[in-house]
Amino acid sequence: MRTRLAVLAIGFSLLLPTAQVAQAAPETGVQSSSQGDLTGRAAAIAGTPKQILSTIPVVSPLRNGFKQGLFPSLTSKAKDKRGCTLYNQMLIKLATKTPRVGGGCKLTGGLWTLDFGAKTTTKPSDVRLAKLLPDAYIWGQGASQWTPAQRSAFSTAVSKVSSSSKMRSRPRPIIDYSGNYIINNISNYWIVSRNNIAMTNRILNLMINNADPDQIELARLQLTAPALFQAWTVATLMNLKAWGLSLSPNMAANFQVNLDNCLAEICKINYTVPNEGSVFNIVAVPQIASEVAVENPAILASYSAPTMPAVGRDLFGIHAPADWFSDVKSGTEGPTDPATIPTVPVGYVRMWDTETTWRDLEPTKGTFVWRKLSKQIETAQVLNAKVMMVLGGTPAWAGNGSAADNPKSIADWSAYVRAVACKYGPAISSYEIWNEANLQTFYTGTPAQMADLTAAAFKEIRACNPNALVVAANTTSRATGSFGTFFPAYLEELKTRNWPADAYSVHSYPTASGGADDRIRGVAQFRTMLALSGAPFTTVFDSETNYGLAGLGEGKIDITGDKAMALLSRSYIDSVRYGFGSTFWYVWTKSPDPKFGIQLTPANTDEQQAWRQTYDWLIGAQLQRCATPKDGLVVCQFSKGAENFSLVWYGDASDASPAFTPSKGYFGPLGSNCQTLRGADCAGILNGTAPLGFMPVRISGAPSAAAVAIPASISMTPEGVAVGLNQTTTLTVTVLDGAGKPVFDQEVRATATGSARFEGGNTVKNGRTNAQGQLTLSVTRVGANAAQVGTITVVPDTGAASLKATSTLSAPTGIVLKTAVVFAVSQGTVTGTAPAFAGSSIELVVSSPAGVFMQRRFTVSVDADGNFKKNVLPVRPGFTVYAIDNPSTPTKSNTLIFR
Repeated sequence: MRTRLAVLAIGFSLLLPTAQVAQAAPETGVQSSSQGDLTGRAAAIAGTPKQILSTIPVVSPLRNGFKQGLFPSLTSKAKDKRGCTLYNQMLIKLATKTPRVGGGCKLTGGLWTLDFGAKTTTKPSDVRLAKLLPDAYIWGQGASQWTPAQRSAFSTAVSKVSSSSKMRSRPRPIIDYSGNYIINNISNYWIVSRNNIAMTNRILNLMINNADPDQIELARLQLTAPALFQAWTVATLMNLKAWGLSLSPNMAANFQVNLDNCLAEICKINYTVPNEGSVFNIVAVPQIASEVAVENPAILASYSAPTMPAVGRDLFGIHAPADWFSDVKSGTEGPTDPATIPTVPVGYVRMWDTETTWRDLEPTKGTFVWRKLSKQIETAQVLNAKVMMVLGGTPAWAGNGSAADNPKSIADWSAYVRAVACKYGPAISSYEIWNEANLQTFYTGTPAQMADLTAAAFKEIRACNPNALVVAANTTSRATGSFGTFFPAYLEELKTRNWPADAYSVHSYPTASGGADDRIRGVAQFRTMLALSGAPFTTVFDSETNYGLAGLGEGKIDITGDKAMALLSRSYIDSVRYGFGSTFWYVWTKSPDPKFGIQLTPANTDEQQAWRQTYDWLIGAQLQRCATPKDGLVVCQFSKGAENFSLVWYGDASDASPAFTPSKGYFGPLGSNCQTLRGADCAGILNGTAPLGFMPVRISGAPSAAAVAIPASISMTPEGVAVGLNQTTTLTVTVLDGAGKPVFDQEVRATATGSARFEGGNTVKNGRTNAQGQLTLSVTRVGANAAQVGTITVVPDTGAASLKATSTLSAPTGIVLKTAVVFAVSQGTVTGTAPAFAGSSIELVVSSPAGVFMQRRFTVSVDADGNFKKNVLPVRPGFTVYAIDNPSTPTKSNTLIFR
């Protein structure tokens, strides 16, 4: 495997050794780069780690099919011509200074940077290699469709950093840094010191044992070594982005919080990340597959240009089995029962549970019964709706007796498809090959056999009805076992047959207790599978959906009222977000269907209202963008002719009654009119007097006159903070209006005097408040005088001199414990500050829980900056610790409990 060299810099001057580049870039937003050194490759991406995180899709993991050995292993004994195992090959590639390779692959003269720049070594024996993420995680986030060669490339490729100067000097944050942390490589591996291999293994084991690690567990690991964890976060982001992988939801949320709180330069500067995956023809997980809207508070400020075509009537599909009086003997066919004809506007009708499968149409070989299919098509035509017909369902004579059998003869199948397509011609707009082929209930054949049926049907339909869409056999998304095994294999078989399908479909039923966000998880995985398989970009359908459906260990859940309305509406809004051509609600019936949580019958007026209102909102509209200004809040912007409008909601109907009361004018730039799903006015949401919940509302019209809220108060917390010299802390500024509501996007001017400074040594800093009316400032206490006080003063840029807040930075006194973490069996770490004892030592007192008497004392040295860190043993979760300076007349610290 060739080694490709690139450069990834963090505030450095750089020497570029060869073509491929990953470098520090100007402070801008995320941008694509088409640099000359990336000729013939997909564009690089540029931005801060936070901005790059926003471009990585968030998709729930699918680990089906994973087993150890699919990726190269560092324990492999295979050797190259130099006698080097993979472990030593990677040591050579990852070296800061390339070592000489002697007999038996003895490495000498090399230099390695450990723990992201915390230290260096010339001894290979000091180096421990670890994967940034375990193979199982990589597999579940997009590598499941990679070839062995692509997996090998991911595991062994390295993009190196080369630098001619060291990182510029900066004050050290309060978090325990032992050096300037840097990202040396875009690589699957990182070089770890012996001291940190235990933490590394805990990270990997957490993700091996849990496909989407719990955020609390991740936060605990971060406390063990905050700076190292932050560097690992940035390195992981770079690697995932470079190879087109996704993040699991909890990992993405943890990374978001981690980067929000990171004060280190490594988290703040801009990078240009090369597209490593494109070198090996790896298809990236598409952004449209992300189940989380991009975080972007700026969406509240203005509208943008449309990014999708206008929504047509086809979006609103339905199942509506018609019922009518029929006397076969006399040939009498009465009119359709009006109660079985939907009274809501629909654009597409899918034929399923309508007695129109192959088994129904050709009960005896060569003898067709057309009357039921003809009547169903007639009913769809009354609705001015297109027709999708499901072809599958094997007659007893064509298989072994079950409708789920694969047909014994492909010729019988072809003859049937030909008969239907030629008889009905353009009356049928699309043909779906089979229903839920991933489930044994409906199909017992193999993916290859289903691909053969698809190819044969494609040929026959093209001959008789060339304008009809051929929709591949659909899959469910909530039965993740068969979804993750059958469907990818089926797509691979279709690929070998040159993709004999015009469209693909999924059934997106969530779990019984799941809501619209749960449905999106399945949709995201479906879109990911299509992209990774290389399926041509084409139409996608959600050909069955509803909520509350029993299964997977849950009983059926009845859903009514506001929740039913919200879920129905969200289903169609989200389908536009994810690019679905049609979504088919299951089902319109004369009376309630006991299988489903949400009913759509003549008597269900709430559900009908939600359908009609959403239909009116969406038909003819073009999606501009969707984004999340704050956690839980989603804003989707549309154009409809000359009008702009937004559909907005907070939380999901499956949550415990979430609500968000915005400040007056919070949504002002989006419009001055508000309409609910019930058609009522919701001006209170715009005026800050009513909460926004999971029910989508429509905001439109001219921007509100009160779009800019007027600040009435400003505060800063903490008002006073003890900070050691050359240490950094954060202050939070909050701006509220006269009603006590947050003021969004308010410019704030901050001034530092005395020993206080902002990043880069600046004394003045301007910033704007977020959706919570808050602005976070990173400040450092500098100077030679340990007692000198610093002051930060903030004022909103309103001209009102009376509005201001101050905070004082002073020298710490006493001893403060910051963390007490158990990081291995019986081993723990304690960190803290004791500026008054800088250069001397103090004692830690560790005690066992009450009832089990044990107390141990540990002497710990305080460094010149007043910080200390001590590994102690034995400890377990629940033990307590405090610090003292003198046992006889002690200055005692706070007490912490080991976690």
